[in-house]
Amino acid sequence: MSVFLAGLEPVKHYSNFYQDRATIRKDLKGKVSAIYLFYKLDDPSKCYVGQSSNTVGRFNNYLNNAFLNGHKNSNAPFIKALLKYGQSAFGVMILEFVSVEDLGPREIHWIALLGPYYNASAGGVTGSTGAKHTQETKDTLRDMRLGTKHSDETKALISQSSTGVNNGFFGSKHTAESLLAMSNANSMGSVYVYNLHWELLLVMTSTKMATKLMNVSFVTVLSLMVSGDLFRGGWYFTRLPISNEVVPQILTNDSPEALALFDTIKGAVLIRKAVFVFNADTLEFVRAYNGVMECARDLNISHNTIKGAMTSGSRAGKYTFSAHRVNKHSQ
Repeated sequence: MSVFLAGLEPVKHYSNFYQDRATIRKDLKGKVSAIYLFYKLDDPSKCYVGQSSNTVGRFNNYLNNAFLNGHKNSNAPFIKALLKYGQSAFGVMILEFVSVEDLGPREIHWIALLGPYYNASAGGVTGSTGAKHTQETKDTLRDMRLGTKHSDETKALISQSSTGVNNGFFGSKHTAESLLAMSNANSMGSVYVYNLHWELLLVMTSTKMATKLMNVSFVTVLSLMVSGDLFRGGWYFTRLPISNEVVPQILTNDSPEALALFDTIKGAVLIRKAVFVFNADTLEFVRAYNGVMECARDLNISHNTIKGAMTSGSRAGKYTFSAHRVNKHSQ
């Protein structure tokens, strides 16, 4: 599996969409609701995340070029890719089986997590042609777009990809759990911003404020607060402080120091996960890398070995590896 997809643990994986079509139809027989991911075999970073309450029916449509050419979404990026390269150029994963009610929130989660190449919208709607967004979904999607600007081409793609069978909330309602999660996500709860040493830099009064001032997507901030991962290798976001005794280094969001911090965050390199390298014997910090592949090339160590060492905490040669510069609880 490619580096881009290596961290995924799909419930089903078909290495060739066209060649495995009979197996797919057998495995997904009946109305199975799921979140799925298509990826281009020669470049897995070019992928597409989708959802359906009838996954095998959706896949049958993807296999039907006559349907794709005549479909309202024939100019959508992924449909165009299927028509250009052919179905045999793609593999497909079932990321998870979910209830129909949770398809929208889970699709939003996966699109925010993976940033798929062929997705022209943030996702999050379920159902059939003619259905409309609920006000709640409109609010969520609006919040996710704060601080971003689209080109005219992207705007056109978004318009095309949010119509037809991929649109609507057909006869569905959110579960109580989903409603509570969205309510909490849209609340005015504070966002604590820490540097990679877990030093408190700044406190913002809401997630919406954080997305606007740092030009970070709404779902990205929420995901990082849940996962505890570093954003762009340099900052942590938390809902609660790790210590009530620490005063932030920057006291106001409109000070020159705050504005400089926001500019630094907005201009930071776009990396999925930083890798911090330590001397295995002395535990002294060696250096940081912008991803596993960069680290593997520089140290001449297999990227799989590095990933395994990061997961297990074991050493690889004279080094140990971590996704964090320092331990959160040691600060």
